[in-house]
Amino acid sequence: MWCALAADSLEQGVVWAVNHSGDSDSTGLIAGHFLGLIHGPDAVPVRWLDKLELREVIEQVARDIGAVHEQYQGGGSDLERAIWGRYPGW
Repeated sequence: MWCALAADSLEQGVVWAVNHSGDSDSTGLIAGHFLGLIHGPDAVPVRWLDKLELREVIEQVARDIGAVHEQYQGGGSDLERAIWGRYPGW
């Protein structure tokens, strides 16, 4: 939490969070979530994204989360069919 609140940028906060002696992967994850909320997706350094495995999948999931939050109302819309196609329910 301190890394997210004290950092001037997403990159600085994540680097601080993962460079300590402890459970740094979990700390980086949590700090990254908070920093993403604070600074937005454009704050992620492009050089990190260029090397991101499964980037297209991750970006699609992020777009879908935003679309569901903003637009999903059920009722069989094109968005609903697309979401169910990518993430089938039981």
